[in-house]
Amino acid sequence: MMTERIDSLIVEKYGIDGAKAFSDLRLRSLSVDRYKKTATYTVSSPTEFSQEQKNELLKILKEVSVKDFKVVLDMTTDKMDCDIAKRLLWDYLKESCPSVYLALCDSGDSILFSESDGRISVTFKVTKKVKELLTSGALNRIKGYFASFTSIPFDFFISETEGDAADAKQTFDRLNALRERTVEAYASQPVRRVALEEKRDIIGKVRSDCLPKYIIDVLPTEQYVLICGKVGDITKRESKDNTMTICKFALTDFSGTINVTLFARDEKTLNAFCSIYEGDEIVVNGRPNVNAYSNNKLEVVASSIARCRIAKQTPQLDEFKPVPPEYAVISPMPFESSIQTNAFSEENRMNTVLKGRSFVVFDLETTGTQCQLDKITEIGAVKIVNGKIIESFNTLINPQVSIPKEVVELTKITDDMVKDKPIFAEVCGDFYKFCHDCTIVGHNVSFDYGFIDYYARPCGYLFNNPQIDTLSLARKYFQDKQSKNKPKDNKLETLARFFNLESGDFHRAAYDSLMTAMLFMKFIELDGTLLEKNGEKRL
Repeated sequence: MMTERIDSLIVEKYGIDGAKAFSDLRLRSLSVDRYKKTATYTVSSPTEFSQEQKNELLKILKEVSVKDFKVVLDMTTDKMDCDIAKRLLWDYLKESCPSVYLALCDSGDSILFSESDGRISVTFKVTKKVKELLTSGALNRIKGYFASFTSIPFDFFISETEGDAADAKQTFDRLNALRERTVEAYASQPVRRVALEEKRDIIGKVRSDCLPKYIIDVLPTEQYVLICGKVGDITKRESKDNTMTICKFALTDFSGTINVTLFARDEKTLNAFCSIYEGDEIVVNGRPNVNAYSNNKLEVVASSIARCRIAKQTPQLDEFKPVPPEYAVISPMPFESSIQTNAFSEENRMNTVLKGRSFVVFDLETTGTQCQLDKITEIGAVKIVNGKIIESFNTLINPQVSIPKEVVELTKITDDMVKDKPIFAEVCGDFYKFCHDCTIVGHNVSFDYGFIDYYARPCGYLFNNPQIDTLSLARKYFQDKQSKNKPKDNKLETLARFFNLESGDFHRAAYDSLMTAMLFMKFIELDGTLLEKNGEKRL
Protein backbone atom coordinates (compact mmCIF):
# COMPACT_ATOMS: atom_id res chain seq x y z
CA MET A 1 0.00 0.00 0.00
CA MET A 2 2.79 2.43 0.91
CA THR A 3 4.62 1.63 -2.36
CA GLU A 4 1.46 2.37 -4.34
CA ARG A 5 1.02 5.73 -2.60
CA ILE A 6 4.63 6.70 -3.35
CA ASP A 7 4.34 5.61 -7.01
CA SER A 8 1.06 7.50 -7.41
CA LEU A 9 2.53 10.68 -5.93
CA ILE A 10 5.63 10.48 -8.15
CA VAL A 11 3.49 10.16 -11.29
CA GLU A 12 1.22 12.98 -10.12
CA LYS A 13 4.17 15.27 -9.39
CA TYR A 14 6.46 14.49 -12.33
CA GLY A 15 4.20 12.90 -14.95
CA ILE A 16 4.73 9.51 -16.58
CA ASP A 17 7.93 10.55 -18.34
CA GLY A 18 9.42 12.19 -15.27
CA ALA A 19 8.54 9.17 -13.13
CA LYS A 20 10.86 6.99 -15.23
CA ALA A 21 13.81 8.50 -13.36
CA PHE A 22 12.52 6.73 -10.21
CA SER A 23 11.49 3.46 -11.88
CA ASP A 24 14.53 1.50 -10.64
CA LEU A 25 13.90 2.31 -6.98
CA ARG A 26 12.53 -0.31 -4.57
CA LEU A 27 11.26 0.32 -1.06
CA ARG A 28 13.04 -2.35 1.00
CA SER A 29 11.74 -1.45 4.44
CA LEU A 30 10.07 1.24 6.53
CA SER A 31 11.01 1.63 10.20
CA VAL A 32 8.92 3.95 12.40
CA ASP A 33 10.09 5.09 15.84
CA ARG A 34 7.08 6.64 17.58
CA TYR A 35 9.14 7.82 20.53
CA LYS A 36 11.67 9.73 18.44
CA LYS A 37 9.01 10.54 15.80
CA THR A 38 11.25 9.24 13.04
CA ALA A 39 10.36 7.32 9.88
CA THR A 40 13.33 5.63 8.16
CA TYR A 41 12.84 4.50 4.56
CA THR A 42 15.36 2.01 3.17
CA VAL A 43 15.34 2.34 -0.62
CA SER A 44 17.52 0.37 -3.04
CA SER A 45 18.75 1.30 -6.51
CA PRO A 46 21.07 -0.53 -8.95
CA THR A 47 22.76 2.76 -9.88
CA GLU A 48 24.11 5.76 -8.00
CA PHE A 49 21.48 8.41 -7.27
CA SER A 50 22.46 12.07 -7.47
CA GLN A 51 22.00 14.28 -4.42
CA GLU A 52 19.35 16.21 -6.35
CA GLN A 53 17.39 13.00 -6.99
CA LYS A 54 17.72 12.04 -3.31
CA ASN A 55 16.35 15.43 -2.27
CA GLU A 56 13.39 15.02 -4.63
CA LEU A 57 12.65 11.55 -3.29
CA LEU A 58 12.91 12.83 0.28
CA LYS A 59 10.21 15.41 -0.50
CA ILE A 60 7.92 12.67 -1.79
CA LEU A 61 8.49 10.55 1.31
CA LYS A 62 7.71 13.49 3.60
CA GLU A 63 4.38 13.95 1.86
CA VAL A 64 3.32 10.33 2.46
CA SER A 65 4.62 10.22 6.04
CA VAL A 66 2.92 11.18 9.28
CA LYS A 67 2.98 14.90 9.89
CA ASP A 68 5.67 16.18 12.30
CA PHE A 69 7.73 12.99 11.85
CA LYS A 70 11.36 13.33 10.80
CA VAL A 71 11.96 11.41 7.56
CA VAL A 72 15.30 9.63 7.04
CA LEU A 73 16.25 8.23 3.63
CA ASP A 74 18.64 5.27 3.61
CA MET A 75 19.85 4.57 0.05
CA THR A 76 21.39 1.14 -0.54
CA THR A 77 22.90 -0.43 -3.63
CA ASP A 78 20.70 -3.03 -5.32
CA LYS A 79 23.06 -6.01 -5.53
CA MET A 80 22.03 -9.23 -7.22
CA ASP A 81 23.94 -12.04 -8.90
CA CYS A 82 23.22 -15.62 -9.92
CA ASP A 83 24.28 -17.13 -6.58
CA ILE A 84 22.00 -14.84 -4.57
CA ALA A 85 19.15 -15.32 -7.07
CA LYS A 86 19.55 -19.10 -6.83
CA ARG A 87 19.32 -19.13 -3.06
CA LEU A 88 16.38 -16.72 -2.97
CA LEU A 89 14.45 -18.66 -5.62
CA TRP A 90 14.81 -22.03 -3.89
CA ASP A 91 13.85 -20.49 -0.53
CA TYR A 92 10.81 -18.84 -2.12
CA LEU A 93 9.71 -22.05 -3.85
CA LYS A 94 10.04 -24.01 -0.62
CA GLU A 95 7.97 -21.50 1.36
CA SER A 96 5.42 -20.24 -1.20
CA CYS A 97 5.24 -22.81 -4.02
CA PRO A 98 5.73 -26.16 -2.26
CA SER A 99 4.17 -28.18 -5.10
CA VAL A 100 6.70 -26.77 -7.58
CA TYR A 101 9.54 -27.16 -5.06
CA LEU A 102 8.76 -30.82 -4.38
CA ALA A 103 8.24 -31.55 -8.08
CA LEU A 104 11.62 -30.04 -8.98
CA CYS A 105 13.38 -31.88 -6.15
CA ASP A 106 11.78 -35.18 -7.05
CA SER A 107 12.03 -35.06 -10.82
CA GLY A 108 15.69 -34.13 -11.11
CA ASP A 109 14.75 -31.21 -13.38
CA SER A 110 17.05 -28.22 -13.31
CA ILE A 111 17.02 -24.46 -13.01
CA LEU A 112 19.81 -22.67 -14.88
CA PHE A 113 20.99 -19.16 -14.02
CA SER A 114 23.04 -16.85 -16.25
CA GLU A 115 24.01 -13.19 -16.11
CA SER A 116 24.64 -10.83 -19.04
CA ASP A 117 24.53 -7.05 -19.52
CA GLY A 118 23.04 -6.47 -16.09
CA ARG A 119 20.20 -8.95 -16.62
CA ILE A 120 19.71 -12.33 -14.98
CA SER A 121 18.17 -15.16 -16.96
CA VAL A 122 16.45 -18.07 -15.22
CA THR A 123 15.65 -21.14 -17.33
CA PHE A 124 13.47 -23.96 -16.01
CA LYS A 125 14.40 -27.19 -17.83
CA VAL A 126 11.46 -29.29 -16.76
CA THR A 127 9.14 -32.09 -17.79
CA LYS A 128 5.63 -31.45 -19.05
CA LYS A 129 4.14 -32.05 -15.59
CA VAL A 130 6.36 -29.47 -13.87
CA LYS A 131 5.76 -27.03 -16.74
CA GLU A 132 2.02 -27.26 -16.07
CA LEU A 133 2.61 -26.39 -12.41
CA LEU A 134 4.71 -23.36 -13.37
CA THR A 135 2.33 -22.00 -15.99
CA SER A 136 -0.71 -22.39 -13.74
CA GLY A 137 0.30 -19.24 -11.87
CA ALA A 138 3.50 -20.12 -10.01
CA LEU A 139 5.78 -18.39 -12.51
CA ASN A 140 3.85 -15.10 -12.23
CA ARG A 141 4.19 -15.24 -8.45
CA ILE A 142 7.92 -15.84 -8.81
CA LYS A 143 8.23 -12.83 -11.13
CA GLY A 144 6.31 -10.67 -8.68
CA TYR A 145 8.49 -11.85 -5.81
CA PHE A 146 11.73 -10.71 -7.46
CA ALA A 147 10.19 -7.50 -8.82
CA SER A 148 9.05 -6.54 -5.32
CA PHE A 149 12.53 -5.98 -3.93
CA THR A 150 15.00 -5.68 -6.81
CA SER A 151 15.05 -3.61 -9.96
CA ILE A 152 17.64 -5.87 -11.58
CA PRO A 153 15.81 -7.18 -14.68
CA PHE A 154 15.00 -10.91 -14.70
CA ASP A 155 14.12 -13.00 -17.75
CA PHE A 156 12.31 -16.29 -17.11
CA PHE A 157 12.16 -19.14 -19.61
CA ILE A 158 10.60 -22.60 -19.53
CA SER A 159 12.20 -25.35 -21.61
CA GLU A 160 10.27 -28.61 -21.74
CA THR A 161 12.46 -31.70 -21.58
CA GLU A 162 11.65 -35.15 -22.81
CA GLY A 163 10.07 -37.49 -20.35
CA ASP A 164 7.01 -39.61 -19.91
CA ALA A 165 4.05 -37.80 -18.45
CA ALA A 166 3.36 -39.72 -15.26
CA ASP A 167 -0.11 -40.67 -14.15
CA ALA A 168 -1.59 -37.85 -12.04
CA LYS A 169 -2.24 -40.10 -9.02
CA GLN A 170 1.26 -41.60 -9.19
CA THR A 171 2.78 -38.14 -9.37
CA PHE A 172 0.72 -36.96 -6.40
CA ASP A 173 1.58 -40.04 -4.33
CA ARG A 174 5.29 -39.70 -5.12
CA LEU A 175 5.41 -36.00 -4.22
CA ASN A 176 3.34 -36.57 -1.10
CA ALA A 177 5.72 -39.33 0.00
CA LEU A 178 8.70 -37.02 -0.49
CA ARG A 179 6.97 -34.26 1.45
CA GLU A 180 6.21 -36.60 4.36
CA ARG A 181 9.74 -37.93 4.29
CA THR A 182 11.18 -34.42 4.55
CA VAL A 183 8.71 -33.32 7.22
CA GLU A 184 9.32 -36.43 9.35
CA ALA A 185 13.09 -36.01 9.12
CA TYR A 186 12.84 -32.53 10.61
CA ALA A 187 9.78 -33.11 12.81
CA SER A 188 11.76 -33.53 16.02
CA GLN A 189 13.68 -30.29 15.70
CA PRO A 190 13.99 -28.51 19.06
CA VAL A 191 12.26 -25.16 19.48
CA ARG A 192 15.26 -22.98 20.22
CA ARG A 193 14.42 -19.85 22.15
CA VAL A 194 16.60 -17.98 24.63
CA ALA A 195 15.26 -16.48 27.88
CA LEU A 196 16.58 -13.04 28.87
CA GLU A 197 16.85 -11.12 32.11
CA GLU A 198 17.52 -7.43 32.93
CA LYS A 199 16.92 -6.08 29.42
CA ARG A 200 17.94 -2.41 29.10
CA ASP A 201 17.59 -0.55 25.78
CA ILE A 202 20.71 1.12 24.36
CA ILE A 203 19.70 2.01 20.79
CA GLY A 204 16.03 2.18 19.86
CA LYS A 205 13.52 -0.04 21.64
CA VAL A 206 13.91 -3.83 21.44
CA ARG A 207 10.69 -5.83 21.37
CA SER A 208 9.82 -7.52 24.63
CA ASP A 209 6.77 -9.50 23.49
CA CYS A 210 8.77 -12.51 22.23
CA LEU A 211 11.93 -14.45 23.03
CA PRO A 212 15.07 -14.28 20.85
CA LYS A 213 15.84 -17.24 18.60
CA TYR A 214 19.14 -19.06 18.20
CA ILE A 215 21.52 -17.60 15.61
CA ILE A 216 21.64 -20.91 13.73
CA ASP A 217 17.86 -20.62 13.11
CA VAL A 218 18.04 -17.21 11.34
CA LEU A 219 16.81 -17.45 7.74
CA PRO A 220 17.72 -14.98 4.96
CA THR A 221 14.08 -14.69 3.87
CA GLU A 222 12.84 -13.35 7.23
CA GLN A 223 11.77 -9.72 7.51
CA TYR A 224 12.51 -9.45 11.22
CA VAL A 225 14.64 -11.37 13.73
CA LEU A 226 15.45 -11.10 17.41
CA ILE A 227 18.78 -12.65 18.47
CA CYS A 228 21.10 -12.37 21.45
CA GLY A 229 24.61 -13.34 22.47
CA LYS A 230 28.07 -12.05 23.36
CA VAL A 231 29.77 -9.25 21.41
CA GLY A 232 33.15 -9.61 19.68
CA ASP A 233 35.29 -8.15 16.84
CA ILE A 234 33.94 -4.59 17.08
CA THR A 235 34.86 -2.27 14.18
CA LYS A 236 33.76 1.21 13.04
CA ARG A 237 34.37 3.19 9.85
CA GLU A 238 32.97 6.24 8.14
CA SER A 239 30.80 5.84 5.04
CA LYS A 240 32.21 7.12 1.74
CA ASP A 241 29.95 10.19 1.81
CA ASN A 242 30.71 10.82 5.52
CA THR A 243 27.00 10.88 6.38
CA MET A 244 27.13 8.02 8.87
CA THR A 245 29.36 5.60 10.76
CA ILE A 246 29.15 1.92 9.80
CA CYS A 247 29.45 -0.12 13.00
CA LYS A 248 30.05 -3.87 12.86
CA PHE A 249 30.50 -6.64 15.40
CA ALA A 250 30.18 -10.41 15.72
CA LEU A 251 27.40 -11.81 17.88
CA THR A 252 27.91 -15.32 19.30
CA ASP A 253 25.42 -17.53 21.09
CA PHE A 254 25.35 -21.22 21.95
CA SER A 255 24.52 -22.23 18.38
CA GLY A 256 26.87 -20.09 16.27
CA THR A 257 28.13 -16.65 15.26
CA ILE A 258 26.67 -14.02 12.93
CA ASN A 259 27.91 -10.56 11.90
CA VAL A 260 25.77 -7.56 12.85
CA THR A 261 25.87 -4.15 11.12
CA LEU A 262 24.51 -0.91 12.58
CA PHE A 263 24.32 2.35 10.60
CA ALA A 264 24.87 5.21 13.07
CA ARG A 265 23.48 8.35 11.41
CA ASP A 266 23.71 10.68 14.40
CA GLU A 267 26.06 11.35 17.28
CA LYS A 268 23.64 9.99 19.89
CA THR A 269 23.46 6.57 18.20
CA LEU A 270 27.24 6.45 17.72
CA ASN A 271 27.87 7.33 21.38
CA ALA A 272 25.43 4.64 22.45
CA PHE A 273 27.20 2.09 20.27
CA CYS A 274 30.58 3.10 21.73
CA SER A 275 29.26 2.07 25.15
CA ILE A 276 29.18 -1.57 23.96
CA TYR A 277 32.33 -3.58 24.67
CA GLU A 278 33.57 -7.02 23.64
CA GLY A 279 32.12 -9.69 25.90
CA ASP A 280 28.92 -7.74 26.62
CA GLU A 281 25.66 -9.69 26.42
CA ILE A 282 23.16 -7.92 24.17
CA VAL A 283 19.95 -8.56 22.28
CA VAL A 284 19.56 -7.28 18.71
CA ASN A 285 16.46 -6.56 16.67
CA GLY A 286 17.06 -6.38 12.91
CA ARG A 287 16.59 -7.82 9.45
CA PRO A 288 18.68 -10.61 7.86
CA ASN A 289 20.72 -9.69 4.82
CA VAL A 290 22.86 -11.76 2.43
CA ASN A 291 25.97 -9.59 2.06
CA ALA A 292 27.29 -9.72 -1.52
CA TYR A 293 30.53 -8.04 -0.37
CA SER A 294 31.31 -10.81 2.16
CA ASN A 295 31.03 -13.95 0.03
CA ASN A 296 27.24 -13.91 0.37
CA LYS A 297 27.43 -14.48 4.11
CA LEU A 298 24.29 -14.01 6.14
CA GLU A 299 24.33 -11.01 8.47
CA VAL A 300 21.82 -8.94 10.45
CA VAL A 301 21.30 -5.20 9.94
CA ALA A 302 20.41 -3.92 13.42
CA SER A 303 17.58 -1.45 14.06
CA SER A 304 17.70 -1.59 17.87
CA ILE A 305 20.03 -2.99 20.54
CA ALA A 306 19.60 -3.62 24.27
CA ARG A 307 21.82 -4.92 27.03
CA CYS A 308 20.63 -8.09 28.67
CA ARG A 309 21.64 -11.05 30.74
CA ILE A 310 21.09 -14.39 29.05
CA ALA A 311 19.32 -16.64 31.55
CA LYS A 312 21.83 -19.23 32.74
CA GLN A 313 19.14 -21.75 33.61
CA THR A 314 18.13 -22.05 29.95
CA PRO A 315 18.73 -25.78 29.18
CA GLN A 316 20.44 -25.04 25.88
CA LEU A 317 22.62 -28.16 25.77
CA ASP A 318 19.64 -30.41 26.50
CA GLU A 319 17.89 -29.05 23.41
CA PHE A 320 20.30 -30.98 21.21
CA LYS A 321 19.61 -34.67 20.73
CA PRO A 322 21.52 -37.43 22.55
CA VAL A 323 23.39 -40.14 20.66
CA PRO A 324 20.82 -42.23 18.74
CA PRO A 325 20.40 -45.73 20.20
CA GLU A 326 20.81 -47.47 16.84
CA TYR A 327 21.61 -46.88 13.20
CA ALA A 328 18.36 -46.20 11.36
CA VAL A 329 19.36 -45.54 7.72
CA ILE A 330 23.14 -45.95 7.26
CA SER A 331 25.19 -48.41 9.30
CA PRO A 332 29.01 -48.52 9.34
CA MET A 333 30.72 -51.38 7.54
CA PRO A 334 33.78 -53.33 8.74
CA PHE A 335 36.85 -52.03 6.93
CA GLU A 336 39.09 -54.41 5.00
CA SER A 337 41.47 -53.18 2.35
CA SER A 338 44.88 -54.07 0.99
CA ILE A 339 45.64 -50.36 0.83
CA GLN A 340 46.16 -50.27 4.57
CA THR A 341 48.62 -53.19 4.39
CA ASN A 342 50.57 -51.68 1.50
CA ALA A 343 50.88 -48.32 3.19
CA PHE A 344 52.97 -49.57 6.10
CA SER A 345 55.83 -52.01 6.20
CA GLU A 346 54.78 -53.43 9.59
CA GLU A 347 51.05 -54.02 9.46
CA ASN A 348 50.55 -54.82 13.11
CA ARG A 349 52.72 -52.03 14.45
CA MET A 350 50.76 -49.64 16.67
CA ASN A 351 51.90 -46.05 16.98
CA THR A 352 51.99 -45.27 20.70
CA VAL A 353 50.65 -41.76 20.04
CA LEU A 354 47.41 -43.26 18.66
CA LYS A 355 47.08 -46.01 21.30
CA GLY A 356 43.82 -45.83 23.23
CA ARG A 357 42.41 -43.10 20.97
CA SER A 358 39.61 -42.98 18.38
CA PHE A 359 39.44 -40.80 15.29
CA VAL A 360 36.88 -40.36 12.51
CA VAL A 361 38.46 -39.17 9.26
CA PHE A 362 35.80 -37.81 6.92
CA ASP A 363 35.29 -36.02 3.63
CA LEU A 364 32.27 -34.50 1.87
CA GLU A 365 31.24 -33.85 -1.70
CA THR A 366 28.99 -30.83 -2.15
CA THR A 367 27.21 -28.84 -4.85
CA GLY A 368 29.45 -25.82 -4.20
CA THR A 369 31.73 -24.13 -1.69
CA GLN A 370 29.34 -22.12 0.51
CA CYS A 371 27.39 -24.01 3.15
CA GLN A 372 24.60 -21.41 3.26
CA LEU A 373 24.02 -21.69 -0.48
CA ASP A 374 25.06 -25.24 -1.38
CA LYS A 375 24.19 -28.79 -0.33
CA ILE A 376 25.95 -32.05 0.66
CA THR A 377 25.90 -34.84 -1.96
CA GLU A 378 28.13 -37.48 -0.32
CA ILE A 379 29.63 -38.41 3.06
CA GLY A 380 32.67 -40.66 3.30
CA ALA A 381 34.36 -41.54 6.59
CA VAL A 382 36.58 -44.14 8.24
CA LYS A 383 37.15 -44.80 11.94
CA ILE A 384 40.64 -45.29 13.39
CA VAL A 385 40.90 -47.07 16.76
CA ASN A 386 44.29 -47.85 18.32
CA GLY A 387 46.04 -46.88 15.09
CA LYS A 388 44.01 -49.17 12.78
CA ILE A 389 41.13 -48.43 10.42
CA ILE A 390 38.26 -50.62 11.59
CA GLU A 391 35.04 -49.20 10.07
CA SER A 392 33.78 -47.09 7.16
CA PHE A 393 30.68 -44.92 6.77
CA ASN A 394 29.71 -44.07 3.19
CA THR A 395 26.52 -42.75 1.61
CA LEU A 396 25.32 -40.55 -1.22
CA ILE A 397 22.95 -37.75 -0.19
CA ASN A 398 19.96 -36.38 -2.09
CA PRO A 399 20.64 -32.60 -2.06
CA GLN A 400 17.07 -31.89 -3.30
CA VAL A 401 18.53 -29.47 -5.88
CA SER A 402 20.14 -30.08 -9.25
CA ILE A 403 23.90 -30.67 -9.12
CA PRO A 404 25.80 -28.08 -11.22
CA LYS A 405 27.44 -29.36 -14.39
CA GLU A 406 30.96 -28.43 -13.29
CA VAL A 407 30.50 -30.34 -10.03
CA VAL A 408 29.26 -33.42 -11.92
CA GLU A 409 32.39 -33.28 -14.10
CA LEU A 410 34.60 -33.12 -11.00
CA THR A 411 32.93 -35.70 -8.77
CA LYS A 412 31.07 -37.85 -11.34
CA ILE A 413 28.04 -37.68 -9.01
CA THR A 414 24.91 -37.10 -11.11
CA ASP A 415 21.32 -36.21 -10.31
CA ASP A 416 20.25 -39.76 -11.24
CA MET A 417 22.70 -41.23 -8.73
CA VAL A 418 21.27 -39.27 -5.79
CA LYS A 419 17.56 -38.96 -6.61
CA ASP A 420 16.62 -42.10 -4.63
CA LYS A 421 19.16 -41.59 -1.83
CA PRO A 422 18.32 -40.32 1.68
CA ILE A 423 18.32 -36.60 2.45
CA PHE A 424 20.88 -35.30 4.96
CA ALA A 425 18.36 -35.05 7.82
CA GLU A 426 17.71 -38.79 7.53
CA VAL A 427 21.37 -39.82 7.91
CA CYS A 428 22.51 -37.05 10.26
CA GLY A 429 21.77 -39.07 13.41
CA ASP A 430 23.66 -42.08 12.07
CA PHE A 431 26.76 -40.02 11.24
CA TYR A 432 26.53 -38.27 14.61
CA LYS A 433 26.60 -41.67 16.34
CA PHE A 434 29.52 -42.81 14.15
CA CYS A 435 31.54 -39.73 15.24
CA HIS A 436 30.56 -39.83 18.93
CA ASP A 437 33.50 -39.68 21.37
CA CYS A 438 35.98 -39.42 18.47
CA THR A 439 38.33 -36.72 17.31
CA ILE A 440 37.36 -35.53 13.83
CA VAL A 441 40.11 -35.44 11.19
CA GLY A 442 39.93 -33.90 7.72
CA HIS A 443 42.06 -32.31 5.01
CA ASN A 444 41.15 -28.62 5.34
CA VAL A 445 38.71 -29.83 7.98
CA SER A 446 37.06 -26.43 8.53
CA PHE A 447 35.43 -26.64 5.08
CA ASP A 448 33.80 -30.04 5.63
CA TYR A 449 32.99 -29.30 9.26
CA GLY A 450 31.30 -26.05 8.21
CA PHE A 451 28.79 -27.96 6.06
CA ILE A 452 28.18 -30.68 8.68
CA ASP A 453 27.71 -28.13 11.45
CA TYR A 454 25.40 -25.88 9.37
CA TYR A 455 23.04 -28.69 8.36
CA ALA A 456 23.25 -30.80 11.55
CA ARG A 457 22.19 -28.13 14.03
CA PRO A 458 18.70 -27.64 12.55
CA CYS A 459 18.31 -31.44 12.87
CA GLY A 460 19.09 -31.18 16.59
CA TYR A 461 22.68 -32.54 16.55
CA LEU A 462 25.73 -30.66 17.81
CA PHE A 463 29.08 -31.81 16.34
CA ASN A 464 31.48 -30.30 18.88
CA ASN A 465 34.18 -32.97 18.55
CA PRO A 466 37.87 -32.02 18.83
CA GLN A 467 39.34 -31.54 15.34
CA ILE A 468 42.64 -32.15 13.57
CA ASP A 469 43.52 -30.77 10.14
CA THR A 470 45.94 -32.85 8.02
CA LEU A 471 46.54 -29.76 5.87
CA SER A 472 47.93 -28.04 8.98
CA LEU A 473 49.98 -31.15 9.83
CA ALA A 474 51.50 -31.09 6.34
CA ARG A 475 52.49 -27.44 6.63
CA LYS A 476 54.11 -28.00 10.02
CA TYR A 477 55.94 -31.15 8.90
CA PHE A 478 57.43 -29.61 5.75
CA GLN A 479 58.07 -26.08 7.05
CA ASP A 480 61.76 -26.65 7.87
CA LYS A 481 62.62 -29.06 5.07
CA GLN A 482 64.51 -28.25 1.90
CA SER A 483 62.55 -27.75 -1.31
CA LYS A 484 63.78 -31.02 -2.87
CA ASN A 485 62.27 -32.93 0.05
CA LYS A 486 58.89 -31.20 -0.24
CA PRO A 487 55.83 -31.84 -2.42
CA LYS A 488 54.95 -29.04 -4.87
CA ASP A 489 51.82 -28.22 -2.83
CA ASN A 490 49.79 -29.57 0.08
CA LYS A 491 46.76 -30.84 -1.82
CA LEU A 492 45.53 -34.26 -0.75
CA GLU A 493 46.25 -35.87 -4.11
CA THR A 494 49.77 -34.40 -4.24
CA LEU A 495 50.62 -35.57 -0.72
CA ALA A 496 49.25 -39.08 -1.37
CA ARG A 497 51.52 -39.46 -4.40
CA PHE A 498 54.48 -37.91 -2.54
CA PHE A 499 54.28 -40.62 0.14
CA ASN A 500 53.61 -43.37 -2.44
CA LEU A 501 50.13 -44.04 -1.14
CA GLU A 502 47.71 -45.46 -3.66
CA SER A 503 46.18 -42.88 -6.01
CA GLY A 504 42.73 -43.64 -7.38
CA ASP A 505 39.56 -41.66 -8.02
CA PHE A 506 39.96 -38.50 -5.98
CA HIS A 507 37.01 -36.15 -5.43
CA ARG A 508 34.80 -38.97 -4.15
CA ALA A 509 34.18 -38.82 -0.43
CA ALA A 510 34.83 -42.49 0.37
CA TYR A 511 38.23 -42.57 -1.35
CA ASP A 512 39.31 -39.12 -0.16
CA SER A 513 38.49 -39.98 3.46
CA LEU A 514 40.60 -43.16 3.20
CA MET A 515 43.53 -41.26 1.65
CA THR A 516 43.25 -38.61 4.38
CA ALA A 517 43.29 -41.34 7.06
CA MET A 518 46.41 -42.93 5.58
CA LEU A 519 48.05 -39.52 5.30
CA PHE A 520 47.16 -38.74 8.92
CA MET A 521 48.72 -41.99 10.20
CA LYS A 522 51.77 -41.46 7.97
CA PHE A 523 52.44 -38.03 9.49
CA ILE A 524 52.11 -39.41 13.03
CA GLU A 525 54.46 -42.28 12.13
CA LEU A 526 57.05 -39.81 10.81
CA ASP A 527 56.71 -37.32 13.66
CA GLY A 528 54.70 -38.25 16.75
CA THR A 529 54.96 -34.69 18.12
CA LEU A 530 52.84 -33.22 15.31
CA LEU A 531 49.61 -33.71 17.27
CA GLU A 532 51.02 -31.69 20.15
CA LYS A 533 52.21 -28.96 17.78
CA ASN A 534 48.90 -28.88 15.91
CA GLY A 535 46.62 -29.01 18.92
CA GLU A 536 43.10 -30.38 18.77
CA LYS A 537 40.49 -27.65 18.54
CA ARG A 538 36.76 -27.38 18.94
CA LEU A 539 34.74 -25.09 16.68
